[in-house]
Amino acid sequence: MTCNFEKDDIFVRMNDGILTIGNRAFTRKLDLSKNLLRTMELTDGQGNAFAKGNVYPLDFSYYGFSALIEEIPFTLESVEAFWTEECGYEAPHAEVKIKLFDPKGKITLVREFILYPELPVCGVRCRAVLSAFPVLYWNKSRSIQSQYQRWGQAVREPVVDTLLPADGFTIRRTVEFQGHTDIHNEPVIEHPYNGEKTALGNLLYCEADNGSGFAVLQEAAPSSERRELEEYDFSVSQDGEIRSIGWGITPTELPLGKEIVSCRSVILLYHDSEERETLLKSYLRKRFAENASLRPRIVVNAWGCGKFSKRLSPDFLDTEIRGTGAVGGEVYQVDDSWQTGKSLGELTRFNRVADLREFWGIDPERIGSDNFDHWMKLAAENNVELGLWLAPSTNIAYRDWKDFSDMILSFHRRFGFRLFKLDNASFYLAESEKNYEQMLLRSRQMSGGKIEFNLDVTAAIRGGYFRFLEYGNLFLENRYVCHSWGMGYHPETTLRNFWKLSRYVRAQSLQIECPYIGDVLNEFYDTRSRTRPNVYPWEYWLAVTLFANPLLWFAPTDVKDEDRPLCRKMMELHKFIREDLFKGEIYPVGSMPDGKAVTGFVSRRDDGGKEYMILYREQRAEQELFACETAGWKLLAGNGELTGDGVRLPETCSWVLLEK
Repeated sequence: MTCNFEKDDIFVRMNDGILTIGNRAFTRKLDLSKNLLRTMELTDGQGNAFAKGNVYPLDFSYYGFSALIEEIPFTLESVEAFWTEECGYEAPHAEVKIKLFDPKGKITLVREFILYPELPVCGVRCRAVLSAFPVLYWNKSRSIQSQYQRWGQAVREPVVDTLLPADGFTIRRTVEFQGHTDIHNEPVIEHPYNGEKTALGNLLYCEADNGSGFAVLQEAAPSSERRELEEYDFSVSQDGEIRSIGWGITPTELPLGKEIVSCRSVILLYHDSEERETLLKSYLRKRFAENASLRPRIVVNAWGCGKFSKRLSPDFLDTEIRGTGAVGGEVYQVDDSWQTGKSLGELTRFNRVADLREFWGIDPERIGSDNFDHWMKLAAENNVELGLWLAPSTNIAYRDWKDFSDMILSFHRRFGFRLFKLDNASFYLAESEKNYEQMLLRSRQMSGGKIEFNLDVTAAIRGGYFRFLEYGNLFLENRYVCHSWGMGYHPETTLRNFWKLSRYVRAQSLQIECPYIGDVLNEFYDTRSRTRPNVYPWEYWLAVTLFANPLLWFAPTDVKDEDRPLCRKMMELHKFIREDLFKGEIYPVGSMPDGKAVTGFVSRRDDGGKEYMILYREQRAEQELFACETAGWKLLAGNGELTGDGVRLPETCSWVLLEK
């Protein structure tokens, strides 16, 4: 069997059972000679080894293997390579597909490699079609299968990819991400590796002493939201092989005769710490290149005022839409309670199975007799547009995904809605996640790419920070200043969460919220012995959002006349820098925000275009100076001074924006 393919710098060659794939930046060699698939080596463009030959005879596995792999009489059905331009909202790329068949179990396995020109990146995905349920003695606690392991009845890990590091390479750390932002302030947890056999995280870093290494990225849900039985995301074999877990499917979900597809596992090769920091974002930019059709916008959502559902009425909407332009917003998002079904609570508290027409009708008492036509016209007159909140059918695994997509499209075509915030998602089943994505994809495609989504990662079992980015951006947190419950907003914690995420997640993917300082309930912070957020001026709160997608998390109606110009000025500043800002990649600089840091972000570019840096001096920061090279930088806004040693922020609770 042969396979030869070339496109740009990508190559695929199959000779004598050896498959070689790669581009000018990397090569991966695989052994198919025994009708299995085993990595033989992974090298960079100069031939330097990053991984050597795997010991295990197959690079991947799933729950259905009960016999020893070498005892299964696999046949190699096909090896094909092709270039794909039409791939949803992913950038054009090459794909290599290897199909194996088990004639005894009648199992079809497909191994896919995804390659991009120039990038030292190898994406991997697995597919399987089963004709029989696997014979497994298993339960969630693993107590049953552990008793039967001596009979060869071990439940195999759902491995997507396997690498054996080359000599001198050692696992350094993994990075765990957390959603559930409604209940904690730790979106990123760094785990140093100390020889454990398992590890948590969407990212693993393996390095040599000279700084070169590879990262493994799992484009999957955060660790605490996985469906697999395993309580870990990576395992390390006795031989040192690193196994990336991530099919996202439990044994009970293996359907007969239908294809199951794993999440994607991606290997990224780098040569030093600088390349390590930039390569991940270079990949995400390339991976979601079609995301360029998504429009960054300043969204106003009055749910942050804490009383939206009680206040929603035609009179309230009138003042809200008129006020959105006055505070610099570009989209006014109509949140929960516009619908005849009354509220999200109807779906969650009563586990209501919602009839789409009955539940998602437009409530004339709250919206008015003209439906949304009047409000669309008023929004246009005020140079803003309307967005809409929806909650797809979680409790039926989105099996009505096509009808729900039709409903989204009807709101788009009838009224002109383009931005939809999706709430209450939870992917308890692999079927749920598949149906949900089909809804997103169909809605975008059938609208010609005009429909986009705010995807909520605040609770439940959702996609996290590396899934569905081709369909919209991430609604990161619900943080209020007006309630006597919850996490409570504070500019220090919002800045800290954004700062930690920005090392790994593109800031272009995140909505960062800012409530209204006039809504602060001081008693909430005092009774918890917390510093009040209003020790910082509102301008500082707004400045925290400038390097992401600002979410104005308040009712414009409530903003005092004297405060509106400030908000508008800050949003106009964001719009002024946004195009150039987002052409760069945004990274954290300075110390991690902790209430006493000088910290910030920088937008870097490699095409000679404008770069920006924003710095913050927190309330308890004794240090005034951010040490850096200042040649070429000039002050654009805020309160700061350029010195020979760096940027000086003379006052606490202040910020400064620079341009280069």
